[in-house]
Amino acid sequence: MSDIDHLSPEIIPMIARYLESRDFFNLRLGSLYLRDSTFALFLKLYFRTRTHMLSRHSLMKLLDISHHPILGPSIRSVVITTNHLTPDGLSDEPYLPTWMERNVYPIDKKRYREYYIQQNSFRQSGLDTTYLSEILANAVHCRTLALADRDQPWGAAFLERETGVYPTSSMENEYSKIYVQQVTHVIIAAATASGVSIEKFELNAGLGRAMNPSVLRFPELHRIQLPWAATLTSLRLLMSPNYDEDPHVWSKPLADFISLFPRLEVLDLYFNRRLQQAGFQALSQALSLPNLRILRLGGFDCLSDDLLLLFGIHQNSLREVVLNHVGISTRLDGSWQKLVTMLHAQLQITKLEIVGCNVDGHLICLRKSDLSLSAQSQVLGETRQLLYV
Repeated sequence: MSDIDHLSPEIIPMIARYLESRDFFNLRLGSLYLRDSTFALFLKLYFRTRTHMLSRHSLMKLLDISHHPILGPSIRSVVITTNHLTPDGLSDEPYLPTWMERNVYPIDKKRYREYYIQQNSFRQSGLDTTYLSEILANAVHCRTLALADRDQPWGAAFLERETGVYPTSSMENEYSKIYVQQVTHVIIAAATASGVSIEKFELNAGLGRAMNPSVLRFPELHRIQLPWAATLTSLRLLMSPNYDEDPHVWSKPLADFISLFPRLEVLDLYFNRRLQQAGFQALSQALSLPNLRILRLGGFDCLSDDLLLLFGIHQNSLREVVLNHVGISTRLDGSWQKLVTMLHAQLQITKLEIVGCNVDGHLICLRKSDLSLSAQSQVLGETRQLLYV
């Protein structure tokens, strides 16, 4: 028996959490006592959040895990990434985190073509939706579903070994744009078919790969009762409308999608391309969420009157507001002071953060958890700039 075997079962996981994966697995092989003492940590680190791509190989592994009597119920979050193969064999290696060690494999064009055909067949047959629906139905404690690229998906390294090319998550070419749109629809369809009680949903491709809001056009969803509409309380979206696109064209499907979930309490809505005033105005006029408590917005230009409208619609429920890199124009009519007065007098805001924003070109940074804005409103009205942290 080693010295570590003499430690209490509470101390061992505290040490093990700092080990690299290979060392952690070797530790668990040391004895039955070490295995049992680290079992809860093992589930937390490797099964609580599962990150996969929409390939047959990746989803089949997740399906096997979901059927397991212990591992399946341990899943709390399912993250699907946009990684995929493309007709031209595009590699996404420059986008990977710099800390991630990469092996270089010889490119096998024949194998790549085979897996590319399999990917298309898997998507066209609808098996991806079927597999993911069953996975979510089996993962009875799963409460978070996301489309994101924050981690390396299980199965991507396998495809790199097989083909010599790491599957891309780029959305630059037309094939990739269509594929990511299909992935989004698969996730929505699977969540709906599975009947899972999703509480948090995220569409956040990240790293400059945000999707166009038109992807969220689901007219058929308004004709059915979404099982997860009654349970979803948190929604995070990163969107990227085209510069030359009519704001009324893209804002409607975005607002319609958000409105599918009337019980939303938390809305994070960010734009990775600078959204013009007309775009946010169209969106602010269309949003109405009766239970909204926390609103985080970023990446757009707007009139302060548009914020007044949006906050006013939600004044009965709104408690926290975060504005990140927002350009606010007052049209020199004092409406910024009206906005501050509303935040102080009409809304029951308990937390306000204004980070990296500007009002008529002047930097505004405000971070306050216990609001007392009456004195600040006079300063803001006179100087139009404040640095208060």
